[in-house]
Amino acid sequence: MRLFPIILYLIAVTLGTFSGGTWAALGIAGGGILFLGTWLKERRLAPLYMPYMIAVLGTLAAIALLNLAASNPAISWHMLLQEATIMLPLALFFHPRVIAQVEPPKLFPVITLAASVAAIAYGLECALGYPMLHGVKGAIVEYTEYNRGISYLAVFAFPMMAYVWVCQPRWRFAVFILLMLIPVMLTESRATRMAFIAGLAVTALAHYAPKLMQRGLIAVLVALITMPFVVTHLFTEHPQWVERLPMSWHHRVEIWDYMSYRIFERPWFGWGIGSSHLLSFEQPHGQLYQMVHTAASHPHNAILQLWVETGLPGLIIGIAAAIAVLRNIARLAAPYVPFAMGAWAACLCISLVAYSFWDDSLFALFALTSLAFILLSNHAKQS
Repeated sequence: MRLFPIILYLIAVTLGTFSGGTWAALGIAGGGILFLGTWLKERRLAPLYMPYMIAVLGTLAAIALLNLAASNPAISWHMLLQEATIMLPLALFFHPRVIAQVEPPKLFPVITLAASVAAIAYGLECALGYPMLHGVKGAIVEYTEYNRGISYLAVFAFPMMAYVWVCQPRWRFAVFILLMLIPVMLTESRATRMAFIAGLAVTALAHYAPKLMQRGLIAVLVALITMPFVVTHLFTEHPQWVERLPMSWHHRVEIWDYMSYRIFERPWFGWGIGSSHLLSFEQPHGQLYQMVHTAASHPHNAILQLWVETGLPGLIIGIAAAIAVLRNIARLAAPYVPFAMGAWAACLCISLVAYSFWDDSLFALFALTSLAFILLSNHAKQS
């Protein structure tokens, strides 16, 4: 079983760089396999009474109660079941006996090397005109097919950076950063670049003032509650600012605008998990939109998605969970804290502008990144 985590992370940073959906299968199946393998090997696995599992079960129970007020109960109950099949297996990664099966000294040298090779391979893929993408997906394909995988690599780069910083010569750290910049700067995803740069900035500042940075990140997170009011004010009072944005960001602002008005209509209990794609975009500004002509598949913003779908209780749970993660980061071995804060900031950035918050591969990214930092920290404390 000690070889399995290496294989899992190895696939994540190689194949997962080119196909972000791979992270979902690795996370969900990997958690169950590792847990079952540990039980079969040791025959003395502790009960599932642990903070991570309790938090997941509590979250699912809260969503179930909110579903009683859902606008489309069939969709919301189906979505709840889907999230249970994602969250529960991922929580198994954090069982103490499962964590004990992983050996960081063997894991991180392999995956940092593999990620470096993947970054170079992506650079070659871009330089040669995306031959691999065309070979797999056909001649007519958008280069944005790679966006998700590069986004996930940009986030998972932070625990690998932490390992290189603490355990390798400084010149290797500089080389690793430069290699990670290859896919980040070549990707079509502005969200990925923003997340990576923001993560690096937070990491650098947290090296000098970790407690101040923690308070600052919590303040930013709480301030995001004002987003529906800020977006609607921006769209109505400063439309010229919106028009100057790049097309993809302009599109997002229009989505955020109408989602904010749906929040104002049902602020307390929301419309139901998974229902945002059914919400009307016509009122009150549908005739002014240049990019939005049909309902969006999701709000492209975790704060708005939590609020519009699960109401104020769901938003509070989400923010509380993010703050809890940030507080747990402070308990890591000191050298890894700044990098973990950087990863947290990168995750927040991606969640605010890119994918659906309920996406299985995104949850797997959060879990596998968190696990990587726990492994590094535990090893440092035991050494």
